[in-house]
Amino acid sequence: MNTEALQTLRNQLGQPALSYLVGLDPADADDFTADTEFTAAQKAVLELLDTTRQVRIVADSDTAYLTWAWLLTGPCGIDDRALGTALRELAGGIVPQVDARTPPLERTLMRIATDAYPALLIQNSFAASRGAMPLLSLHSHPLHDAFQSAADSDQQLHRLIAIGAEPGHEEDLLYRSTGNGMTFSPTLLVDQLINAAWALAQLDILTPTVSQLTTEATRTLGRTRRALRGGTTVPALVGFTGVLLPENSGPVMFGSARLRPTDGRDDPFSRMTGLTGGTSTYDNHGEVTSLTYAGDLVLEFEAPFAFTIRQQAADEPWPAASMQTARAFDTVTENLRLGLLLSSARSAPSVYPTWRAVLEPLSVGRAIGWDDPARAVGLHPTRLTDSDVAAWQDWTDRVIAHRQHISIAVRRMLLAVNDRTRPEDVILDAVIVWENLFGVDERNGTTEAVTDALACLLHSNEPDRDDAKRRYRSIYRRRSDIVHGARTLDDRTLRSSASDAVSVAVAALRHLFEHRPDILALTTSTRRNAAAREHAKP
Repeated sequence: MNTEALQTLRNQLGQPALSYLVGLDPADADDFTADTEFTAAQKAVLELLDTTRQVRIVADSDTAYLTWAWLLTGPCGIDDRALGTALRELAGGIVPQVDARTPPLERTLMRIATDAYPALLIQNSFAASRGAMPLLSLHSHPLHDAFQSAADSDQQLHRLIAIGAEPGHEEDLLYRSTGNGMTFSPTLLVDQLINAAWALAQLDILTPTVSQLTTEATRTLGRTRRALRGGTTVPALVGFTGVLLPENSGPVMFGSARLRPTDGRDDPFSRMTGLTGGTSTYDNHGEVTSLTYAGDLVLEFEAPFAFTIRQQAADEPWPAASMQTARAFDTVTENLRLGLLLSSARSAPSVYPTWRAVLEPLSVGRAIGWDDPARAVGLHPTRLTDSDVAAWQDWTDRVIAHRQHISIAVRRMLLAVNDRTRPEDVILDAVIVWENLFGVDERNGTTEAVTDALACLLHSNEPDRDDAKRRYRSIYRRRSDIVHGARTLDDRTLRSSASDAVSVAVAALRHLFEHRPDILALTTSTRRNAAAREHAKP
């Protein structure tokens, strides 16, 4: 084969897929040339590929890779095998065999996943570089119908196959606990399982092996069954920007979640966000600390996940179970952010979420959402020290252990510090933190009760408490002026009050998490108020 023909195949298939088809390792194969000493079998496969290219592929097409992916997963006329697998075997390459003792449904899925492998390599080379996800259609695979039939006989998967087909349930949808509902096409079941398995396998390595893919495919099938049966967990990731771990730092554990620097495995997620650019700071020695808006850190954790099949009116509230995955993201993210905020008595750096991904078992594989950190307030690039990280872990552990009754305070604290650009909004959020911690029934005088509790919590002697009460009530009055539009406050007064309100809220949270977790264990703000004030009695 001449150099031009070989280069054309490489351009259309990508080097990993071409290496695999001629019997080589797609991850380690060198960028071979026409002068490479191929075996007779490898030369035969290259000639077959070139002939196929001339007959079936439109020259100079930007979508030639899609045609190749479809062709290689289609039948070759030999023992229900796909063309790509047959070519690799012809070239002398090794194709893992499925254990005959494997249950029929799993065995069929693993065979299809094996045949899908070269097409996934192609998709990964081209779709990802275009900012899209590799999406594989396997409808033409020779075992597609056999898989559908086996799935229809499976107790749990039958429920998927039957969506919208049973009398009285024509309007049923498949709801996911990410807070989304969707129609479901049974003929795409194997496509979605294998696409999801590929995304999962890439969490460990950029170019998974066939065995890694088939292993993840069976795991994904198991997750699907458990999600339909009542619930499971799925891998979830959140990208963060704002701080960097110490140089050469490994992963850091925050509870059961793992924080690590970003690497090539995260590119498919960050590319999809479209986030570009970043910001930098210089220290007194001229050292530069730079961060990217697409994220410099990734938090990995297992999120709860479930499917439900039902009809739901547009104005009907979503059941709590249908939001559990989304809420898990919020909780894990808030814990990490508040832990960093509280980790230093001085002005602490901030960390801001950029993208989030949940690797669902029935999806295109990567469900993505993102925020634009360029809009974040107080984003100051910071390289953490080892002691900074240890303090961050310690405070995050405290937040995880004791936040369950003050989730509104946690959320509003972060909004005040990182999201609000107007001082009026900062004051409102910070005072809501106060109230969520120590609020009482309005008939009992909310202002006095809340400010008394804060003063008692934060000041040990009576003169300091009395002075603090006056200052806190002054902030409270300004909050009331804002809410009720009683009078216009000048910008300087607003900004000073906003800064003071945030400082009090942060100090209260730090004191409670560090010294008074017993108060945080109380289930209502009224009981917490009484406990804080009782503490100050002589």
